[in-house]
Amino acid sequence: MENFTNFLMGFNIQTILALVAVSWYFSAGIKSDMRHLESKMDAQAARTDRLYEMFIDLLKEKR
Repeated sequence: MENFTNFLMGFNIQTILALVAVSWYFSAGIKSDMRHLESKMDAQAARTDRLYEMFIDLLKEKR
């Protein structure tokens, strides 16, 4: 931890704030994209489940 503190002491406050801001901006975008992808995956899983149920119903009707 001391090495990290010494590393940061080599920069001025503007540089540190800029690094934090850029990191926050990119991580917020990644989190947003992940939430969007998760919702798409959930919707696809629901469609797949429904298709499976329809297939099983079709097999039952054939018998």
